[in-house]
Amino acid sequence: MVNIKKLSSKVLGVLMVFVAALGLIAALTINNLSSHVDQYSDLLEREVKAALLIDTVNLTFKRQVQEWKNVLLRGKDSQKREKYWNSFSARHKEIEQQLTVLKSIDVSAQVREQLNDFASVHSTLYDKYQLGYQAFINSGYDPYVGDEAVTGIDRAPTKLLETLSAQINSQVIAQNESKNSQVSSSLWWGSVSLISTIVLGFALLLWCLKALVTSPLHKLSEHIHAVSQ
Repeated sequence: MVNIKKLSSKVLGVLMVFVAALGLIAALTINNLSSHVDQYSDLLEREVKAALLIDTVNLTFKRQVQEWKNVLLRGKDSQKREKYWNSFSARHKEIEQQLTVLKSIDVSAQVREQLNDFASVHSTLYDKYQLGYQAFINSGYDPYVGDEAVTGIDRAPTKLLETLSAQINSQVIAQNESKNSQVSSSLWWGSVSLISTIVLGFALLLWCLKALVTSPLHKLSEHIHAVSQ
């Protein structure tokens, strides 16, 4: 006769293996996706933050140059001259602070090199603008004299910032595309693995049921039929 308890334990064992395989694949897929989430967080923490700060430095520097133009255009009025010069100086200090934060971010060696180049150039600008400011005052507030004293000194740092911004933004886009590709690949392989395991699991379960239940019952039926003849 068919041992029901023995059959039940075997079928249960097959089901447990099936469920364990599904759980393992699901755990591996989730772990892989979790790793990609951590990498995304790292991307946001470093590269995206650096890109935003570089854009902020670029905007602040343009405002600093505009404050200098305001000094030249409105500098005959002593109150306005002091106001715009103080604003110019404040922008300079603001950029220095932003650069300090940028230098604390772990970015690529190429970005860091260009960042150091800009910081080096920018640190010398204030003294040059001070000379231009003094020349402007000594000329009786002639804006042409003040402008001539500093002509072109903002071009190199402006170009450095534009190059730096374009480079780090391209790096962020490239890394984002790479992470998206990795996530898609992980999801695809995880889905294929789960579906394959389910199909194989059901096939194995049907085989076990046939081998452990259907075949023995068929043989038992044949035996009973033979005995009854």
